[in-house]
Amino acid sequence: MGRVSALPPSTHDRLLALRAGHTLSGTTAQLNAQGLTTATGAPWSANTVAIVQKRLFVA
Repeated sequence: MGRVSALPPSTHDRLLALRAGHTLSGTTAQLNAQGLTTATGAPWSANTVAIVQKRLFVA
């Protein structure tokens, strides 16, 4: 079946805002510090940020 892939709109917006000025690890640190979790409720890792950014922002 697969994993949950729907992010809350606030997390999506925050990823978009952080993408321009942060590295993957910087984005990870910001998301975790702000208490935002992945779609499955887990803390962010740099790999998860990369995967989500690829899914959300690649046309």
